[in-house]
Amino acid sequence: SSAASLSVSGASDLGANVSTTGAQTYTGAVTLSGADRTLTTTNSAVTFSGTLNSESGQNRALTLALGTGQATFGGAVGGSQALGAVGITGTLDLNAAISGAASLTVSGASDLGANVTTTGAQTYKGAVTLEADTVLSSSSGGDITFMTTVDGAQALEVKTSGVTIFTSNVGGSAPLKSLITDEPGSVRVGANSIKTTGLQTFNDAVDLDADVVFESTGQGDITFNGAVNGAHSLTVNTSGVTTFKQSIGA
Repeated sequence: SSAASLSVSGASDLGANVSTTGAQTYTGAVTLSGADRTLTTTNSAVTFSGTLNSESGQNRALTLALGTGQATFGGAVGGSQALGAVGITGTLDLNAAISGAASLTVSGASDLGANVTTTGAQTYKGAVTLEADTVLSSSSGGDITFMTTVDGAQALEVKTSGVTIFTSNVGGSAPLKSLITDEPGSVRVGANSIKTTGLQTFNDAVDLDADVVFESTGQGDITFNGAVNGAHSLTVNTSGVTTFKQSIGA
């Protein structure tokens, strides 16, 4: 049966899965060893206050099955040895960078206070709130998908040669400071509104899956360096400069 809770003050070498009904707290450095690892709670939190790495020479996957609980990362993840796929059923509070994981999937809301770099896909199924300027990168062209809203008065940069997907409004309740996407790759916008206080720069092609308003409330330039396509209306609202570098609706 599951333990009630687990709290470790020093370093932890996790060579087995851990299941508790209550919270799990790892204050010291954590290493995943032996195989992929699953940490399970009954709607309770798992907190990593220190660093989190895979054992040397391996990329161990981490599954956090928390129900409605929250996963908190307070130290660097994968800084010395990257993890495999990271899957979180629950919410995410990210306060230190995730580096080199195979992928990241979060079922609930995500508070992003640090950068995320994966080799593959990143999927944020719940609402995303930016707590700091954030760069989300996939080094091998994985899709980066936002399935609900993105908010927060911070800068967001998305870097992948895959597809960046905005399914719901960006900056609707709290406009972003700025938004930049890189090339190559493409951006799919199924939202009705992309709102920032500063600039918006789309360095790759943009495909419209809905009628969209791109707006900068603070005179930021809005620049489309790639082609823009889609059988939907496009509205740009800014007192800054709007630039289209390639074809529209070709």
